[in-house]
Amino acid sequence: MAEHTESGRRTALTTIGTVVAAAIGVTSIGTTQTAATSVDGATGSDLTGIYDGTVDRIVDGEHVVILIEEGGEVIDQQVVSADEYPDLEEGDAVMVLLYDGNVLFVW
Repeated sequence: MAEHTESGRRTALTTIGTVVAAAIGVTSIGTTQTAATSVDGATGSDLTGIYDGTVDRIVDGEHVVILIEEGGEVIDQQVVSADEYPDLEEGDAVMVLLYDGNVLFVW
């Protein structure tokens, strides 16, 4: 039952993300990664588009670490301020709008 709910939530988030992207004029939803990125953040990325993500952890109540996923695999990691997204919790499925490797919005 939990797997069905998670799958349904991801589908809903993907649909909402697509609609939002169309509304704000994001033209590239696919991957435009020019640098390989390890999960530990050792290298940078140039990702642009809307991606599925999972809140991996919250560090010292200040930073939220989000694993960026594509095709069921982690392709990047982003860190955002916990103050900007106070409702995020570990394990949350999110959508992330990235432009040139920078987080523009998380929902």
